[in-house]
Amino acid sequence: MAIHKNPAHLGSLPSVRQLRAFVAVYDSGQLSAAAEALSLTQPAVTVLLRELEARLGVRLFDRSTRSLRRTEAAAEAIGHARRALAEMQALSGGMASLARGERGRLRIAATSTVAQTLLPAAVRRYLDRHPTIELQIDDCAPGEFAERVLAGHVDLGLGTLEGPVPGLSQRVVLRDHLAAVAPAGPRFAADKPLTWKQLAVWPVITVRPGYGVRRRIDAAAREAGVELRVAHEVSLLTTAVALAAAGLGVAVVPGSVFAPALHPELVARRMVRPVVERDTAVVFKSDRSLSPAAQVFAELMERGEA
Repeated sequence: MAIHKNPAHLGSLPSVRQLRAFVAVYDSGQLSAAAEALSLTQPAVTVLLRELEARLGVRLFDRSTRSLRRTEAAAEAIGHARRALAEMQALSGGMASLARGERGRLRIAATSTVAQTLLPAAVRRYLDRHPTIELQIDDCAPGEFAERVLAGHVDLGLGTLEGPVPGLSQRVVLRDHLAAVAPAGPRFAADKPLTWKQLAVWPVITVRPGYGVRRRIDAAAREAGVELRVAHEVSLLTTAVALAAAGLGVAVVPGSVFAPALHPELVARRMVRPVVERDTAVVFKSDRSLSPAAQVFAELMERGEA
């Protein structure tokens, strides 16, 4: 039965094509039928069988001009061959489903404001498309956002980097700008830009010093040559909007934070002279590729579909 003396080793493992040819011939008992099932020529199947026998060091079939008889080695090898092919098929199918973002785990870090405004609808639409993904949300303070992503505790972050951060890359998904939000009225008409000099006559609601958006607000006021009347300082941008709804002043926030459906009594006016842009991005470690589930989420966000 043995056709060479050297034992098989890792460098001479059977190929998938050889195993498929062996299983097809074993099941059909005929080279011609196996060739048809595999969409190969009969000589090609014969070559694959001979290569497999050479690699295994045993004869799998006794051939004659009229018949093909399975050997004892073939009877023992067939179970291994079928299991190997099944494992390869499972591997291929499993990796394909991962690559399509159909299964896996996605961990997202988001600043508290993003977690309350942009993220919920994005997650809902993402999970509608990919319901088998295990999704975890890590909402955090703005000062902790970059560190959460850098530490590798999450697959990506959704938020704003106030400047370049070594080790982090970003893909902008939302172009935003600062807006003034207050109850609609004769002195605060909707759909009209508001200059920083005009804002100076109002009590202002903003986040506390040290927060990224506060630095931009203070810089814009300096550029406009005005001093803002800061009436209330808060930690969350959504709190600033809520205080504005109570008539306590004009909230200066990114436009995306304002949800007209939640506060129909409020209007948002774009801040100009200067215009202050504040982009929201998918943020990830520069030296780590996104997982398939994370890549699908990022692409949906970039296309505005999440």
